[in-house]
Amino acid sequence: MLIVDDEKHVREAILLLIPWEEYKISKVFESQNVEAAKKVIEVEKPDIIFLDMMLANQTGIELLSWIHECGITSKVIVVSGFNDFHLVRNTMRYNGVDYILKPIDQGEIINALEKAIDAWKQDEVKRLENQSKDLRMQHIEPIYLDKALSEYLKEPAKHYTILQEINRDIDVNNGLIRIAILSFQLIHWKIHQRFSTNKDLLLFSIKNLCNEYLSLYGCGYAFQNWNNENEIVILFWNQFDHTKQILEGINQKIDQTLGSHFFFSVGKPQPLPLGISLSYDDARKVLKSKLNLKKPASFIFDDSHSSVIENETIYINNYEKKLLFAMKCKEDYVIKSITENFTNELRTLQAITLNHIEIWQNELNILKLKYFKEFSDHLKRFDPQISFILMNDSGQLLIEEWLKELKQSFILLHQIISKNNTERVNVFHEIANYIRKNYHEDLSLQYFSDHFYLSREHISRKFKQEFGTNLLDFVIDVRMEKAKALLSDHDLRVSDICKMVGYNDEKYFYKVFKKSIGYSPSQFRNQIF
Repeated sequence: MLIVDDEKHVREAILLLIPWEEYKISKVFESQNVEAAKKVIEVEKPDIIFLDMMLANQTGIELLSWIHECGITSKVIVVSGFNDFHLVRNTMRYNGVDYILKPIDQGEIINALEKAIDAWKQDEVKRLENQSKDLRMQHIEPIYLDKALSEYLKEPAKHYTILQEINRDIDVNNGLIRIAILSFQLIHWKIHQRFSTNKDLLLFSIKNLCNEYLSLYGCGYAFQNWNNENEIVILFWNQFDHTKQILEGINQKIDQTLGSHFFFSVGKPQPLPLGISLSYDDARKVLKSKLNLKKPASFIFDDSHSSVIENETIYINNYEKKLLFAMKCKEDYVIKSITENFTNELRTLQAITLNHIEIWQNELNILKLKYFKEFSDHLKRFDPQISFILMNDSGQLLIEEWLKELKQSFILLHQIISKNNTERVNVFHEIANYIRKNYHEDLSLQYFSDHFYLSREHISRKFKQEFGTNLLDFVIDVRMEKAKALLSDHDLRVSDICKMVGYNDEKYFYKVFKKSIGYSPSQFRNQIF
């Protein structure tokens, strides 16, 4: 930031009114006249300039014109004591962002600053895109290097000579190497929204930003990992004591350009030529085990960070039977109920790591292959959205968005299977069949709610619609029919029959039997048999 004003109290007012840290403005320069401002602009290249239009013996128009002619990309906010059409017109002519009248109002100056920051970010993205387009014309060599380094990562003994093409000073036999991973599995929702249709451009742009910054230190090279589409790998061959600071600088550059940080994990330095795989594995373990997606402690993780304690883990396999039953049901509210129960459990976890994500993804893939192979052509659209993680400014997982995507994926799977399966299950006929087979158990509305994953009210209402009687009366009818059949065996005592059809209280059994049949159990046995 540069403030150009010949009045000290105005400069001090601007310094006082703006919360610099909140807007991530790290340096503020001051100039009293046009010539001094030009020197600062040439050397420091400020992103935003506050400019007074009436300086001692000069006008701000002269500086605006010079900035425009030199192609300087700074965003200029004019501060003036004159509501003059000529001055306003020249501000617009030379692409000034805003024209603020003195005395300065804090609200106006903050609004103008935010407008300038937004304009600068938009220009930065455009510059990056244009730069990417230019580089694409010469992209054969970078792609070759990315592929070759990815092969080196996988089979270091075969491909280590590629290091000499990166930097001839690397001692491939006696030096050290260190790997850092920038993960695209964790991404700010705004960046995902902006680049959702052009992920290649995002990867290319960030890789380029990394290499621009690394070139300042001559210590490393960033490449896209062709073995994992969600990674940029940074290879360090020196500056190991400053790795974290360099990565923080890269992250700051990315944030300035795109408006967000990314997560980095760092492996230990390992001996060349084979140590690259060991350092990469270190970085992968760090990324998977030391980052709590619900409460991230940092954006850069290495072995010095404590691993997340995973005392509690929820497995999709525990829901396997429930999910299979739901998939076969024609009623979609069954799958909705089960997935809601599952996602409610996930909400209770104190920590969610990439270990969790990987386990759940594998469980889902196994479930799909194990039970739904016959729908493979249709299941190409089924891709549970838990491998791609959206985060907020602090790096926290947007858990509600993530759970919503997961639930929608299961509902889509249910729709695909229901559409292509003519033998779909009616859940209430399943309940009726369960009663006929398990009438001796302690059956209640709560029991069926827990067993069939529906609310008691829903079961009660829908069961009566399906069978013309409420569920508990249906249970009694089935038990009474079984009791009548058992009473034909005179060797069985009534007290035994009572327990065999699900009643522990013999007096209550007598009462229910007589109300239902019109006779007591003994009378029924004597009269009928």
